Amino acid sequence: MSRRLHCQNNACKNKFSEHDPRVVSQLPPEWQHAFPAVLTKRSGIDKKVLFNLRASIAEGMGPEPFYRILKENHMRRYYQLQISFMSNLYAKLKAGSVITLKPKYPEFHDNNGYGGFYPSSRYLVNVYTMLILMHEPSLLGQIAKASGKVLKIDFSHKVTYLLYLILT
Repeated sequence: MSRRLHCQNNACKNKFSEHDPRVVSQLPPEWQHAFPAVLTKRSGIDKKVLFNLRASIAEGMGPEPFYRILKENHMRRYYQLQISFMSNLYAKLKAGSVITLKPKYPEFHDNNGYGGFYPSSRYLVNVYTMLILMHEPSLLGQIAKASGKVLKIDFSHKVTYLLYLILT
């Protein structure tokens, strides 16, 4: 998905992938936040999709149902375009146009045609985990600032155990 970048300085000899966070971090802050995707080794994911994934997991939906919704949306778009293609073809035939080639709409996964893609549920889990790890320091800070009133609601004692680990 991303290219390999080679440092132009002959003494440096470093190589980076475009998905490397160090590459994006060199952008000015206003461009870093405007960058529309989170890049990974295998691919990338649009930030809008990532925010929807985060919201669905927060509401208890999980990555597997989110994957099925994402797949459904991608396939629906593909079929809508296919119907539009066939409708346009029918209109041209009805108007008297002669079509010399046998028209064929490309398959969904055809890389030389439509090139459809939807990420696996495992990939979504990995990207979500990466997102959480990126925000881990601020999340731990929020947990440390939580009042005892909030902590006593946690019946699993995970929060108190985390605080114990942080403070010891």
